[in-house]
Amino acid sequence: MRSSIDIPGNAVKNALHFIGIAGIGWLADTGVFFLLVWLLHASPICANVIGGIVGATITFLASRERIFVERKGRTSVRLGIYLLYTVALLIIASIAVGSVADQLGRAMSTMPKQWPALLAKIIVTPFTLALNFVTAKFLNTR
Repeated sequence: MRSSIDIPGNAVKNALHFIGIAGIGWLADTGVFFLLVWLLHASPICANVIGGIVGATITFLASRERIFVERKGRTSVRLGIYLLYTVALLIIASIAVGSVADQLGRAMSTMPKQWPALLAKIIVTPFTLALNFVTAKFLNTR
């Protein structure tokens, strides 16, 4: 039996809904990231990992309930797998954020270091969002 997620029109709708839910997760992620960088002067790499775990958890759980039709298996197991995947992706994305933040920091040397870090996070986000959608869809529909 085909689920509604397999129908092309619904795939676009589901992707747009995922982007909306991921936007909420991203706001939580970026809020934690910015607070860690701004208030605690954490490195962009560490702040991105911590914020990313918060945002990924929110996004996965909300999308599981609101978007994906087939939900086989235990949520805790699938969330655990998703968080392991997220940590691996976050390490790669965080290195990218750190590298972009360093480059932007040199180019924007008169700005406080927090602003290049936030801009770097914004630049890297679309790539991680696309990978997260594909992975969340896979884990929630198999």
